[in-house]
Parts: sequence; structure tokens; C-alpha cells
Amino acid sequence: MEEDIKTQSRSDLGFLAAITAILLVAIAILIGTGNRYGSAVDWASQHSVLPDVFRQHFYQTGELMPDFLPEIGAGQNAFNFAYYGMMNPVILPSYLLPWVSMVTYVEVVSVLLLISSVWLFHAWLRGIKRHGSELGTSLSDTAIRFATALFAFATPLLYHSHKQVVYVAYIPFLLLGLMGVDRYFLKRRGDLLACMVTLLFLTSYLHAVPSVVVLTIYGVYRWWTLASPENASAVRVHRFLPTAIRFALHICAGIAAAGALLVPTLLAVMAGRSPNVEGEESLISLLLPEFPMHEALYAGYGLGMTAIVLYAALSLLFRSSKEEKPRREKKEKPAASVIPKGDFEEEMRLLESYAEDGKLPEDFELPLDENKTVVEEKTVAFIGDKEVPAEELLEEEEPEENLPPAVTAPERFLAGSLLLVCVWPFARYILNGFLYSREKALIPFIPLAALLIAMWFTKEFRGKRDAKLQWLGRSFPANETGGIVWITFALAVAWAFFSGYYEETFLFTADWILLPVLIVLAHRKNTRILTVFTAAFALVVTVYYSTGDTLLTRKEASKLHSEAKAELFAQAYDADGEIARTYRSNDLSASKLAANAVYDSRYRTTGFYSSVYNRDYLEMVYGYLKLANPTVNDISLSPQSDWTFQTLMGVRYILTDRTEIDVWNNEKVELPSGYVPVASKGDFTVARSEDAYAMAFLPDAKMSFEQYLSLTPVQRRIALLRYAVVQEDLPEVSLADDGVEPELMKSDLRFDVSGGSEDLLMFPTLKGKTWQVYLGGDMSDYLWFVETRLLQMREHRTEAIVQNIANTLSGTNNARPNGNYNFLFAVSSANDSFLLVELPNQGDVWYEPFSVSRVPMESLRALRKHVTMATDIRVDADGTLSGRISAKEAGTMIITYPWADGFTVTVDGQRVSAFIADGGLIGCDVPAGEHEFCVTFRATGHRFGNVVSILGLLALAGIVIVPAVWRRREVPRE
Repeated sequence: MEEDIKTQSRSDLGFLAAITAILLVAIAILIGTGNRYGSAVDWASQHSVLPDVFRQHFYQTGELMPDFLPEIGAGQNAFNFAYYGMMNPVILPSYLLPWVSMVTYVEVVSVLLLISSVWLFHAWLRGIKRHGSELGTSLSDTAIRFATALFAFATPLLYHSHKQVVYVAYIPFLLLGLMGVDRYFLKRRGDLLACMVTLLFLTSYLHAVPSVVVLTIYGVYRWWTLASPENASAVRVHRFLPTAIRFALHICAGIAAAGALLVPTLLAVMAGRSPNVEGEESLISLLLPEFPMHEALYAGYGLGMTAIVLYAALSLLFRSSKEEKPRREKKEKPAASVIPKGDFEEEMRLLESYAEDGKLPEDFELPLDENKTVVEEKTVAFIGDKEVPAEELLEEEEPEENLPPAVTAPERFLAGSLLLVCVWPFARYILNGFLYSREKALIPFIPLAALLIAMWFTKEFRGKRDAKLQWLGRSFPANETGGIVWITFALAVAWAFFSGYYEETFLFTADWILLPVLIVLAHRKNTRILTVFTAAFALVVTVYYSTGDTLLTRKEASKLHSEAKAELFAQAYDADGEIARTYRSNDLSASKLAANAVYDSRYRTTGFYSSVYNRDYLEMVYGYLKLANPTVNDISLSPQSDWTFQTLMGVRYILTDRTEIDVWNNEKVELPSGYVPVASKGDFTVARSEDAYAMAFLPDAKMSFEQYLSLTPVQRRIALLRYAVVQEDLPEVSLADDGVEPELMKSDLRFDVSGGSEDLLMFPTLKGKTWQVYLGGDMSDYLWFVETRLLQMREHRTEAIVQNIANTLSGTNNARPNGNYNFLFAVSSANDSFLLVELPNQGDVWYEPFSVSRVPMESLRALRKHVTMATDIRVDADGTLSGRISAKEAGTMIITYPWADGFTVTVDGQRVSAFIADGGLIGCDVPAGEHEFCVTFRATGHRFGNVVSILGLLALAGIVIVPAVWRRREVPRE
């Protein structure tokens, strides 16, 4: 027995080593020679950057769970970014490795998570087989390996290990949680289960919700198989309820232990993520079932395990619950079914031939005399202990060997649960936090799907191969329900075709029709015909889908994470001394990817990219000011080159790699107005501006929010530099009084029109074009505003670029369309005589005519005399802002932190009322005179979350310690 176990272990190690090698080869193919193992968008700008923000913040403050991050988004609630690494057990070990870059660390950990998930899944199934008689689940060795291969090659695991790591980083903890469920019901020990629930929520609170659903579904299945193993359908609610309550308490204890993270994060999500209006789904669309073909079966945002997962689930759901009767097949009687009297050697020869055919029991003996001669005739077979006469001897097929066992109610429940979340959008809508019904909520169900495949395979291929198998009778779930599968297939293909998924329709059709053929061949020949082909097909689909991701090239990575950036910013900060901490910086060299990058402990940026955000800040930037948005989503803010916004938000330092060629062919750095180079290295230059406002300032006049909304976006940008915009009834004021009313230029810029009318311009459709817009005069003395409007959203993105400022309207194929129809560009770095307008090749795109207006830079800078800047400003590492303000008369002070619940403002040590001002910043009223002020932030729900965590940890301690104490006390009694 021990030898068999050792042999099995060696065989498993060889199999897992082979799977690991295949995955490493696939990764090597993806990386090639010029890529990092990470996506050029989400991974580069979120999953490898934001964890480093938390790590660097910890090095500065010692806070593992900070309330506030002043480094990004002009200062944000830290729990807006909890999803990307705060208290993540996968990321926390990197805190002990400060010399290892987070980019490298995440790369390595992503590969380790992928490999460890495969090994843990195999160990889980091995544990089920080892305790199969106790658990009531039968799995064959081949089924375990087949399911492990399909699990390893599931598209989301490989794809998201380089795309969005948090989508799969929790999988090892989920698998350990599933082991914990088995442990709970076998040994009545819930410590592993409860602890893994805690780690699930710390790793990825969004995917932890469907993960808990997976644990619950599996828990019900496991209880069901143990509660009534002989007749699994005969269960009673009164027997289930006590177990369900105890099980739920273990889950709740695990969730509560993560309360310090979950409570403030939940409140941040509720306050900081608005529904996507453009992509909003109707109630009818959520209630109507959809066939899970597009993403659920093949792509990286679902199960991604090919059609066999659906095939196996349907087989278990619809196969007959009754044992099939054995089929008897009479054959000719054996020519020598009885050993007659005679010569010993001749009789032994016949006897050995029967033994080789398995017709003799091991203890079969012949009656011999002293001369070794057979003294009486003897039959050659037994049934049990009964000797069978030769003339009655007939061969029969044993049903328990040749026919699959019946499907039990728990197995049917498991299959039905998986199919429900796959085909019903409303179930996915709930699992996605009531945001949308995207299939990414299915990723935690991959282990259950693979388990179902192992169950189905065990039942389908148990016993001897049937050479006369009728493929229409056994290649589908059951004889009497085979029609259901064909109807499902027809409806699925029709739905996919009319939904526009032509490639998936062809792929699924070939996959679904080929499966029965492979199953028949596996029955007749060898199961490897099915297992090898299906696993290879899954691997090809996985690698093919992963190659569709644009990985970050090493060249781009070296530029994005160049050490030169940190050195240049440090030089600029050191030159300014402590004052540098009281201003912000922007990296304009890679605005879309560098939104969350932090290069120095003193670096503070206005940009951010996160699925949870400060809603008021984003509404101010895109809703009121209409700043340029180069991204295709509505959940990010790229660092801006808009002079008015940079001045308002105190952006004193910028980094750029752009250069321009003047009329004498001299190369010079392209910089917004007022920025002067202070340090350069390689392709990068850091420049400083004296125009930037302080992080707290006091305008000498106010504007009502009602009047502010009546202004054009251009006027709003200027108004914030002159007035404090508040929710009060105030007399109207005029920008013209200060000489900053935008001057609309005569519209001489009529581009070549290839179609349309006087009011609409349609730009060339065959290729993009760069337009030189000549306006005449010296442009360097003005801030120029170029404005147009797109009239429709197309399937793909539409982008326009004015003087290297990109503005994008996302297409309908984007998950969260940005709704950016208004294209407004503020240009302060124009050439001497013209603007450059670039329209890439995009097909038929309709624009309203461009309008151009300007405001003298001298007049804009003169607005500063109406604004009193705070002095003696200090910004601590945790974001606490303090300073002095001198008010000639009572007014409203503007603090350029984005408004959010949780801020406390004190003036002269007394707490004052803070409110939203300027459409998204903090405002507070101050009386005339000299005052000291202080602004602090405490995340809403943080204290309550700490209390919940303490209670949860106490519960976890009880779950671990109490059973151990009981076991020790029981030992002496025994």
C-alpha cells in the first residue's frame, strides 16, 4: 500500500512538473525578448504601480493601512485604492524587500501565483479522492489529472496573471478555502476555512464576494453528500439549518476579521463610484438568460475552459438518476469449461490459459493424487463462493464496471448552480456589486467547474471500454434527455450569431460537435484521445487569447520607470527646499500610464487611475471644466498640461520629454507657458513655474455656483483663478471687469470639406491628417482655447490631438465609455504662428466647426493680485496640511484637496464647517485677520472597521483555540 502511494506521488509530481513547464514555456512565448510580463495599460498603470504607492507611503509614515494618500489624485481617500494592494497578503512581503522594484516583484509573484494555484487545485482533488468514501465523492486518477490540466489552461488564469493581477491573485486562498470546507465537514474544524475567507477579502474584496458564494455552494454540496450518503435526495431542512448557521458563522468571522479594511472601503465605494450611464443595462436584459459563449467559455473574463465545462455540467444535470440495468451478452460456451481427469501437465496448460483470461479465482486448486494426476473433473469459474457448472457458465458484464453510476442530487445541485450564474445576467450583476453583469464574476467559479469536469469524467469512463457503444446513446447526457442538449446547442448558436459573435459561433459549433466524437473514441480506444486533445485545445485558446493583450515593452518600461525621473524631480525639490512639499508635480511624458506613478517622497500629482475614485473631483474636472481626457474610460484623470488647471492646483513642477523644432531647425523643449527648465537628463526635462497657486488660498470675491454653471467651460476655468465658487445667493460678477473674458477669434479656419453642410464638417475618411491652423500674430502671449463637439459615439474610440494634447471619445465597445463628446483644448505652448490639429485615421467622424478663443497671459497672471496665498504651509507625509492665512476681510478659503467626507478643518484651533467649493474642492469661511489653520483627514468608517476587526479576530482565535482545547481534554478520557 505504501509503495502504491509513493508511486502515485511520483507520478503526480511528474505530471505537475510537466504542466508547470508548459505554462512557463507559454509565458516565455508571450514575453519574447522585448516585453515585461505585464499589460501596457492596467498592469503598468495600476497593478504594478499602486502597490508601490502604499509601500512608499508605509516607509514614510509606518502606516500599513493609511487613511489618506496625498501622493495621487491631488489627495485621495486611501481606501479608494484598497483594491490594488492595501493589506494584500500577496503584496505585503515586498515591504521587506525595499531594494526590489515593485514592477519586478509583481512580475515574479504573478507567475508564482499561477503555478501555485495549479498545484493547490490538484492537491484539493487528491484530498477529495483520498477521503472519497467519507466525503461521498468519487474521482478517478485520470479525471483528476484531466481536470487539473483544464484548470491550469483556463484562459483567465494565464491572461490576468499579466493583465489585472487582482482578478486571480486570490485563487490560492480560494482553493485553500475549499480544502477548508472539506476539513470542516470531515473533522469539524473551521479554522482553515475562516482564515482563508479573511485572506480572500484582504486580497481582492471585489472577487471575494463571488468566492464566498463558491465556498457556500460547495459547502451545501459537501454537507449534502455527508448528510445522506445512501439516499442523497432525502434531506430535511431541520437537519440542514443548524449546520448552515454554524458554517455561516465561520464565514462571517472571517469577513469580520478584515473589517478594518472592508468597512471604510465599502463606504468609499458607495461614495466614489457612480453608475456608468452609457453602459447601463436594463432590468429586462438582466432578467433574460444569455448563453455563456462569448466570454464564459473561451475569453479571459469568465470560466475560459472551452465548451467541455458546459457539456459536463449539462451531463450531470440531466443524466438519469437511476442505475441503468446491466446488459447481458451471451457468448458461446468455452470449449473446455471443465478441467477433466487426465495428465497433469496438459491440465495445467489449460488451467494457465484460463487464469490469464481472469476466469479463475486466485485460490483455485485442483484435486491431485500422489502421481500429480487430476482425480476428478473441476469447473473453471466461481461466482462468489459458488462453483458454477460448465454447462451453465455464461459471461456477464458487470454494471458497476461498465456503466456509469447514477448522478446524485448534490451533484445535480452543483451543476445547476454553475449553469445558473453562467446563463443568468442578474446573478452576475449581483456578484459584481450591482455595477454590471460582466463575466469576470465567473472567475472564482473555475475550481467548481473543473471539479464538475472531474466528476463527469469519472462517471463517463468508469470500467471497461465499450467497443459497441452507440454514440447517440452515450455521448450526450442521457438517452431520454439528449434532445435537450441539441435544443440548447441550436439556441446557443442562433443567439451568438444574431448577437454578432461570429468567431465564437464557429469555435463553439466545432467544439460542441467534436466533443461527442472524442467521447466515443475515448470509450472505444483510449481516454487519452479525449483528455490530450481537449487539454491541448484549451491551451491553444488560452495562449491565443493572451497574445491579444498588449504587453509593456522593455523599452517603454525603461522610459516609464526611468530612474532619471526620480533624480530630476529630486534636483528640483532640493533646489526649492521645504517649500517643494507644498506644491504638486505632473509627469507629462506618459500621462496615461503615469497617472498613479510616484517618483519621490515629495511628489504629489493631480492624476489618478482607479475603479473607485473621488466622484466630486472627477465631476469638477470632466463635468464642469471639460479637461482633455486621453483615455477611453471615465474613471481616470491623466496629468494635465492645461495652464489654468495646473495653476489652480498648485502644479509647480512638470516633467516632459517632448521637443519641438522652430523655424531655424533648433530643437527646444516644449513647455506650457511660464515653465522654465531647471534640470535635464537624457530625454527628460523637469521645469518649474512661479504661477502655481498655493495649496490653500483666499480669493477676495465669491461667485455663486448657479452663475458658475451658466458659464462656458472656458469661462469656468478662468473663474476659479479669480473667485471662490460657493453655494450661496450672490450678485453676478463679470470676468470682463478683469480683462479675462475669452476673445472669440473670427472663424477663418475652414478645413477642406469632403461632405456635409455649412454647420457640420466631416474630415477625410481614408486616412488621418495633420492640419496647420494659421491664426497670425504672436501666439506666445496668449492662452488659446480650441473647442469642438463630436456628434456621435462610434464602435471604436475617436481621438483628436491639438498641439500634442490628446482628447478621446471612447467607443461603444468599451466597458465604461467616457461620454466625452466635448473636446476642449487649452494651449499655452503653441508655435509662433499656428496650431497643429491631428485627426488620426478613424473613418467617418462628424464634428461641429472648431471655435478658437484666446485670453492674454498677462491678464490671467494679474488675477493673482485678487488672491491671498497661504504662508508657512506644511504638508506632512500623511497629508495633514497646515499654515497661516491673512484675510483683509472675511471670505472663503479654498483648500485644493478634493472634497470628501472625512476632512476636518480647524482655524485657530477651533473646528469650522467645511464644505464643497469650486465644484469639487474644500472650502471654509474665515474671518478677517491673521489665522492658523489645519486640515486633517480620517476615512469614514475606519474606527468602526477596527472594532469589527477586533471582534472578528477574537472569533477566529476562538475557532482555532477552542477545538484544540477540547481535543486535549478528550485524550485522557479515551
